[in-house]
Formats: sequence, C-alpha cells, structure tokens
Amino acid sequence: MLAALLVPVILGLLALAVDAGQAYTQRSASQTAADFAALAAAKSYATSANRTQAISAATEYAGRNGFVDGVNRASVSVYNPPQSGPHAGDPGFFEVVLSRPAPRFFSGVLHIGSPTVGARAVAGQSGGGGAVPWAVHTSFDWGAQIELEFDFLKAGLGAGNTMPARIDKPGIGNCNQATDDATGNQYCPGVYFGTHRALCAVTAPGCTDYTISSEPGQGQGEFFPKTVDAVNRRFQNTDLACDTWPEVQTNLVLNAACNPFGPNGNVNSRRVVLLIMVQDICDNTQPPCNMTITQFAPFFIDHIDDGKPCTPQLCLLEVDGYFLKWPPGFNDYSIAGTIALVQ
Repeated sequence: MLAALLVPVILGLLALAVDAGQAYTQRSASQTAADFAALAAAKSYATSANRTQAISAATEYAGRNGFVDGVNRASVSVYNPPQSGPHAGDPGFFEVVLSRPAPRFFSGVLHIGSPTVGARAVAGQSGGGGAVPWAVHTSFDWGAQIELEFDFLKAGLGAGNTMPARIDKPGIGNCNQATDDATGNQYCPGVYFGTHRALCAVTAPGCTDYTISSEPGQGQGEFFPKTVDAVNRRFQNTDLACDTWPEVQTNLVLNAACNPFGPNGNVNSRRVVLLIMVQDICDNTQPPCNMTITQFAPFFIDHIDDGKPCTPQLCLLEVDGYFLKWPPGFNDYSIAGTIALVQ
C-alpha cells in the first residue's frame, strides 16, 4: 500500500529533476547568447559610434543564438546605457537581458508552472574606457608634476600644450548624459567616461585609425565650465582608496588596485585618465585640423586651476597632475578601448 502511494511521488520528483536539468541547460544557452549579443553591440559601437547600429548588432546575435524577441515567448532587451551595475549610465556599455520559459517535459502533468530562465550581460570598453578628449603635445618625465594648459584666446602651439579633440562626436556637451546622448554633444561625457571609439597610435601594428580632429569653436563660455564640471564629476565619484598620488602608484608605476584600464579594471578610479599624445597640436586659428596620435599615457589628475584671470588677451585653464608608468602587460602604443565582457 505504502509503495503504491510513493510511486507517484517518486515519478514526480524524477520529472522535476529532468525538467530542472533542461532549465539549467537553457540557462547556460541563454548566458552564451547574452554574452555574444553584448559583445557584438560593444564592438559595433567602438568602430562606428552609432548607437542604433550597435543595438541592431545585439539583437542580430541574440537571434543567431536562438533568442528572437516575441518568438516562442522569448524576451530580448538591449539597454544603452545599462540600467544597473557599476556601468549604469555609461553610454559606452551595452546591457543585454534575455529570458524565455524553460521547456517542460514531465512536470506539466503535475500542474507546475514553467519557470522563466534568463541571463544578463554587459559589455563595453574594459576598465576605464578609452582616452579623454585632450590632445597633449609635450615632453614629460614619469612622476613629474605637469600643468596641462588650455588656452583658446591665443593661436598657435605656444598657446598651451593641450587642446580638445573630437573622439566620439563633435560638440562641447552640457554634462547631462541623457541630453548629450540625444544631441551628439560628446565632449563633456568624453572627459567623464572616456572615448567609446577604439583609437590607436600610429606605431601600433595594424593601426588604421591614428588620426583625430581638433574640436573647433571652443571658448571661455563653453569649454571652461564644461571641463571643470566633468573633472569635478570624476573627483566626486572616484574610489577613496585611489584619490591621492601616493595611493595610485608605486615607484611611479600605476597600481593594479587603482588601474581603471584593462579587463576587470577599477572603474571607480576616476582620477586616473588616459591622455592622447600627439605629434603637434593644431593652430586653433583654422579649426578643425588633424592630429596624429603617437601614444597613450596614464595620467593622475591632482587638481584643476580655473581661477586664472580671463581677458581678451589671455584665458588659461590648467589641469595639474602626474604621468604614470604602465604596469606590466600594458603597451603605450596599443589600441585604447579593448572590448570585453564586464558583467
């Protein structure tokens, strides 16, 4: 009698075990599809800087892996910027969320609902992203404090050693990411997030994208407050363990714990940025003009001096800091903006 009563229970448990195995298999397939879709979006955006194309690439690769939104009760959502996680709000990262009811082979007879199986992936430029839109023409010593001087009321190379550069889209931006993303004004989020386009130096093997353009039309009323706002956002949102010069380096080498570049980088070490070193800065009397990237250099922003007097003859902004040496495994001339899964 007891055995007869236990048979249905045992069969039910076996059915649940079989269906649980199927759900696990689909979960693995879902994660693979989400990973490929997020990587496809990030790679597309790094080369095209086109958000619509990147989202299309994500949905295409999700479909290649069996997830088409609305088909077989599947759901495919692509978010740019991500809605959650450490890269929430960063327009250079893409979040893909997939879900679909798991198949039921036996448990349906027990009137158990089909569980929804899903996966999430976020991809973009690994670590701290690409270079900030500052083209620098200067010689420097590792560890020596340097003043990056922006002067746009004077013409020629003698006016300063730094000038704004177009990296994603033209425009000074207004430090409001939602508006910036909609209008294409990318200078301010470029300072805060870094470029989302893959850049490379002229000496990097296979490099075909080593030229950047100057950002024209900057003036005291546009450039100064935007630069100050964007740098202050970095100061306010940086890791407290990486907000001083002694913390970010050992013997002038960028510490791993404060390195925002590369896979699994400390994305909150925001006072460390990547500078674009160029052969020559443009004469800003005839913008825009092209500048050749020679290398990339990590730089710790120590402070910003926007208290210089502004007159019709002089308007100077200084960002002061220190150049850092790369840790082992990094190359001054490599592509800035390696694509990787980050979540």
